[in-house]
Amino acid sequence: MKKHKVDEKSDKDDRASKVDRGTSVLSATGSLSGGAVGGLVGALIGGPVGGIVGGSAGSLISLLANIPAARRHRNRTEQAQREIAEKLSRQEGALEKLNDEQFKIIGECVLALNETVEREKIAYLQQIVGAAVDYGEYSSYESILLSRIIRDISGEEIKFLVENFSYATVNIFSWHDAKDKSDKKLEELEQLRKRIAEENGLLLLPSDSKALVANGLVSLGVLVPDQLSLGVHKYKYSDIAFKLMVFLRVSNQNTGVYSE
Repeated sequence: MKKHKVDEKSDKDDRASKVDRGTSVLSATGSLSGGAVGGLVGALIGGPVGGIVGGSAGSLISLLANIPAARRHRNRTEQAQREIAEKLSRQEGALEKLNDEQFKIIGECVLALNETVEREKIAYLQQIVGAAVDYGEYSSYESILLSRIIRDISGEEIKFLVENFSYATVNIFSWHDAKDKSDKKLEELEQLRKRIAEENGLLLLPSDSKALVANGLVSLGVLVPDQLSLGVHKYKYSDIAFKLMVFLRVSNQNTGVYSE
């Protein structure tokens, strides 16, 4: 009986040790500083007005850090960090083989957790961390580009990318006039839609909320201009978008979270 208790204690210690090693990867990025909300509030206050408000910034940060929204953000972030640490602890062998580029991607994801309030993006970041452990086939500069995208992309933009990556092009019909509902205009629009569909393209109208999301991906360099024809802005996915999609596809294989 005593031996059983000793073995049980040993198993618990071993599991705790593995989680600690997973947590150490997060600590190396500076993310487990004890105040998930600190990074967000500090960025909101310290950057734009820190030099102006001086000493009063501390009281303002303290005030914002204790509002319900900040507490919800802190709880979500801390929970995500715990889950990441647990996942990394189960990939101990792979962690030992991480290259600098993989470590950069993982670090960027963990740091980004502290600066986003989007539940969807937090979930995506967790999955990308897991995928980055398995995928490291990108150059040093590509890891920089990927890190920028991961930091700034929204959950909605990632969702658009995953759902529409099968299209060869994304087309925004900037000349479309939503007020003109004449038969001729509707017929022209239908012909355009059919032509683009035959080319395996997605057609978006300026009034479509997805057009705003697509423009966001353009600003991130995920979509790049292909050509302009008759008021239609045609975009294709950039080379770095293909690299980003590898992370999402690996995540899909490992977790089933994503679908294409």
